[in-house]
Amino acid sequence: MANWRRVTSARFSLSSPRRCCAIQSVLRQRGVSLLVALMVLILVGGSLLTAVLSASQAQRDRERATTEALATAKRALIAYAASFANQHSATPPASGPYWVPGSLPCPETLAPTSASNEGRSASPPCGSNTTSLLGRLPWAELGIEAPKDGAGQCLWYAVSSTFKRKASPPTTSMLNWDTPGQFDIEQANPSSAVPVLRAGPDPASRAVAVLIAPGAPLPGKSPAPHPNAPQCQGSYAASDYLDSADGVDNAASPAATKSFVVAEHSGTYNDRLVYITAQEIFAEVERQQSFKMRIRQMMNHAADCVAGFAKYHQPTDPGDKRLPWAMPLALASESAYNTNANYRDAIGQLSGRLPFDARRSCDAILGITCPSLERQLLGTSSLYCTSTTWTAEDDWWYQNWKDQLFYALALNHGPDTNSATNPCPHCLKVNGANNYAAVLAFSGRSLSGHKRSTLADKIDIANYLEGRNASNHPNVAGDGDYQSGATTATFNDVLVCIDDQLNVVDPCP
Repeated sequence: MANWRRVTSARFSLSSPRRCCAIQSVLRQRGVSLLVALMVLILVGGSLLTAVLSASQAQRDRERATTEALATAKRALIAYAASFANQHSATPPASGPYWVPGSLPCPETLAPTSASNEGRSASPPCGSNTTSLLGRLPWAELGIEAPKDGAGQCLWYAVSSTFKRKASPPTTSMLNWDTPGQFDIEQANPSSAVPVLRAGPDPASRAVAVLIAPGAPLPGKSPAPHPNAPQCQGSYAASDYLDSADGVDNAASPAATKSFVVAEHSGTYNDRLVYITAQEIFAEVERQQSFKMRIRQMMNHAADCVAGFAKYHQPTDPGDKRLPWAMPLALASESAYNTNANYRDAIGQLSGRLPFDARRSCDAILGITCPSLERQLLGTSSLYCTSTTWTAEDDWWYQNWKDQLFYALALNHGPDTNSATNPCPHCLKVNGANNYAAVLAFSGRSLSGHKRSTLADKIDIANYLEGRNASNHPNVAGDGDYQSGATTATFNDVLVCIDDQLNVVDPCP
């Protein structure tokens, strides 16, 4: 009985209000602790997520800054090259020098002597005419603020020797839309020892200039600041900034042709590259009305000189309307097309490129070996051109664009015929109309599928002219029907004609 009372008393004690409240208090404390712990976890997790998102946003901001810097610099370089002739040529009747579009500035290869000189290119010729260069982007020369990548670094810039600004317009090379770049751009491929090419190796697809955003200096690279470069600071050694991958070193000095590499960012590579092609530069050039007018002016002046060839010989035969033969398409090498003197007429050649040297035609008309002064068809020293039909500026434009000029003449206007007694119909026509003694054609930019890089490319007229202008070659009957029209995706030839009375006709028909 006593035991029963003790048990009953114990049960009563466990269910007492005081004991119950104590248990509930403990439970509440534990719940609060769990809630606090959960809130701490949420706060920590939120902070971590915020940090991750902030880091991701910062990375995107850096990438955006790099993209904008490269795009700004590319636009400025293309604008510089496209407007180069307008900005740097002498104004007639000054004696020159005269430039054509396409020249790019030299890089900033040496540290400036003062802060006011920072961002300016090296003075031309900045190395030999055959040497490509790598240095800092000459932003001040381009008239822009120093573009900087997401790491706050200024850009690096490489330019092909073929497009690099020279001290004066060269007479041993050509600069036009078929001039090749000298930089291959390779894509590093982790799964292969052989990089994938993004530009090149075909000369027509090589880059003419490369822009590089170096990013933050990687381990082992610590460029020292330069006191005369407050904008870009740092050293002027490319190896302090630029990286390599798959055995290709972006910092290596280019001699002639050079490769640059694009790779995934890693602990040993963080360069970002964009490049410029000749097509991008001359697409901008072609939009300019001044360029179109200048090409037509050169064509009209050349046609005047061709007609002047016949007029020069008329004192011995007033009815003489014989014009020079054309130049064959083939020369000994690609580089041979750079030299004016190689553009010589050939006996019986009724279509081809426009000759610079008409000695064989002159010999045929005079029946003797022509004096040297009567051999040159074009130029300020030609006897067939006058100062009003051929200027010093024409000389510079012809030097750079002569491989784009084609010429066909009528059979009865050849040097071995007598045009006074052999009238048309052995004359040329354009779009089926009129009678022309000769037709000059200027080839536009290479259209889709056409190549002009190799010697085999250059001797195929279909890589330059379209439609009947190409299919009429070699014009053996001397009565071809040529083609003119508006520029389209499949036709961009420009024609100027000489009629049967030796008048220049533009446009024709």
